Amino acid sequence: MDIIIPGVPAEYAAIIYTIVGLISAALVGPLTALAKKWGRTSGVQTVTVSLALSALIAVGFAAWSAAQGGRVDWLGVIVSALIAFAKSNGDYLSRRNATKSGTELAQPLPLLAAPVVPEILPPAELIQPGDRAGGIPGLDQL
Repeated sequence: MDIIIPGVPAEYAAIIYTIVGLISAALVGPLTALAKKWGRTSGVQTVTVSLALSALIAVGFAAWSAAQGGRVDWLGVIVSALIAFAKSNGDYLSRRNATKSGTELAQPLPLLAAPVVPEILPPAELIQPGDRAGGIPGLDQL
């Protein structure tokens, strides 16, 4: 029986490399953000850093597997790196688009003039000179 990862049958190698790719994506995202901040990268440079980190982690796992007595499955390494790269960049794009749409929605509303409320008076026959309540019974005791 061919052993790719020590202690794991070869039939499970695809599952293991997929899991390694997903775990790598969790590492590649923050590491790329740090590289972007410290290295002041942008655009294609940042994507290249993300790809290099994905490949480095996948090759690192393959090297560990080989050091433990397994053999390197290069197809699994490539798939693992691609999964890490696609997931980490997809997560970044979805966060950026969500933030962008959220800030567009949060723009302040244009200032409107205060509404003009007309003064409402009781009919003229109820108003008497000196009456502060405007002729409405009971309001003058307030």
